Amino acid sequence: MKRIIAILFTLFIVFSLAACGNGGGESTPPVSVNTPAQNNTPDSSAQAHASPSPSQPESAPPESPSLTPEVTSTVGERTDPVPLGEAFTTEYLRYAHSNEVVGYTIRISELLRGDDAMQLALTWNSLNSRDFPEDKDLILFKVEFTLSRYSSDRENDPEWLASRVHFDNFNGDYSSESSRVSIVTRDGLHAQLFEGASTSGWLYTVADKSDLTPLVRHDDRLWFALYEQ
Repeated sequence: MKRIIAILFTLFIVFSLAACGNGGGESTPPVSVNTPAQNNTPDSSAQAHASPSPSQPESAPPESPSLTPEVTSTVGERTDPVPLGEAFTTEYLRYAHSNEVVGYTIRISELLRGDDAMQLALTWNSLNSRDFPEDKDLILFKVEFTLSRYSSDRENDPEWLASRVHFDNFNGDYSSESSRVSIVTRDGLHAQLFEGASTSGWLYTVADKSDLTPLVRHDDRLWFALYEQ
């Protein structure tokens, strides 16, 4: 009996060792893992980020129309008034809130001063010499005016009043002439004008006898000499 058990035990050990030898000798087949092959060609999207293609050239902005350079001139300014007898043409924006634009040509065509002016004034009215100050000279000047443009948002076809209301008189030292002298004129400057119309008429001022460079300003802007230069 003991011999049988010993034989069975020996066989068990033999079979166990055989099984272990077979298990260690078998090679486990390698597991194949399919991974993407490394592509040496740069990815198009990556290439786009790394080296962006040249952008399409932007269209150039339209060129501004060439403008003729303005001729710089001081004529008509306070220190460089328009000379007597010369016509001056101008156009400007008077009031921005109403887009009021006026353009005109203006000229002081005639000038009389002192005794010559008073003689003409007396033909207009015999009382023009009454209470006239002895230390002053009367100055009469004739204005020619042509309205080339007058427009405004407030009116479709506005009228321009050519009259003394647009004129201010100054002494040669640029102070306002404030003498309270009243002269009755004939053919004075006073007319309602539409674009293209013209008019002319007389205006007056006074100046100290010693003042040889009196001035007149039109529409708070344009200065004229009331003397020969």
